[in-house]
Amino acid sequence: MKESFQSSKKLYLVLEYCPCGNLRRILRKQAENKLTEDQARVYICEIVLAIKHMHEFNIIYRDLKPDNVLVNYDGHLKLTDFGLSKQIQEDYYDSHSPVGSHAYLAPEVLE
Repeated sequence: MKESFQSSKKLYLVLEYCPCGNLRRILRKQAENKLTEDQARVYICEIVLAIKHMHEFNIIYRDLKPDNVLVNYDGHLKLTDFGLSKQIQEDYYDSHSPVGSHAYLAPEVLE
């Protein structure tokens, strides 16, 4: 996030411009050719590092899906949409509230 401000009714967040869209767009574009193993490895590593960084601050990111992963101008990934994220207490590392997009939830969570 670059900046934030609010009016009397809305909160505005200013993010870095990511001209390459989101990961869903990249995956659809690559559907015929598939991602190379190296491309997949870089994307996975960047997502894991982002989540690891949030965990260092006791934040659980609970809406990981291709739509919420933006791709900036040099191909690096940025996580967005922290509306379902949760900061947990240092002495209590558990969360039982099922959240997320239904299309990306595990079947056992939906049941």
